[in-house]
Amino acid sequence: MPEEEATQKTEEQLLREKVMNDLDQAINDFQEGKLRGLALQGRASEAWHKALKNKTLSDAIREALRLKRETLQQGFGTLDIGRHGDPVRKRYDPTFWIDSIPPEFKGKEEAFILDRIRSLREFFGGLSL
Repeated sequence: MPEEEATQKTEEQLLREKVMNDLDQAINDFQEGKLRGLALQGRASEAWHKALKNKTLSDAIREALRLKRETLQQGFGTLDIGRHGDPVRKRYDPTFWIDSIPPEFKGKEEAFILDRIRSLREFFGGLSL
């Protein structure tokens, strides 16, 4: 097998890298003062939705979220998602972030969003493709 075939990446792996680079760029743009407030969350949402458009990547995301939920339930018991919402989804899906800012981050929402973007980037990096 030629070396170039062995190092070729799948479409999903390339898309995952693109999404991770988009998240890195959002952080960089924020640090350089080019991005503020809801625009920061918007960039993370764009990256999240870009990943969900690919079936294989979307399936990997769903499976990773399921495994994280399962691990959480092992530590804390059954999750009442209908009553309290899905804590795993709230952590990784940018569309939930603004509504889930803890009281200690009131007035420091951008710090919370940056923390979540870093967490989301690590999440993508850990996906099995």
